[in-house]
Amino acid sequence: MVLRPNPVLAPRNVYEAKARRWQVEWPRLVVEPWPER
Repeated sequence: MVLRPNPVLAPRNVYEAKARRWQVEWPRLVVEPWPER
C-alpha cells in the first residue's frame, strides 16, 4: 500500500501527521515524500 501526498487537498503538516498514524496501523505502508516544488 502506498500513501501519496496531494498538496491541493491538504497541507504538509496534515499529510505528515496522517502518515505517522497510518504507519502504526500498517507497518508495510510506503509513504511517498512531500513534493519539493
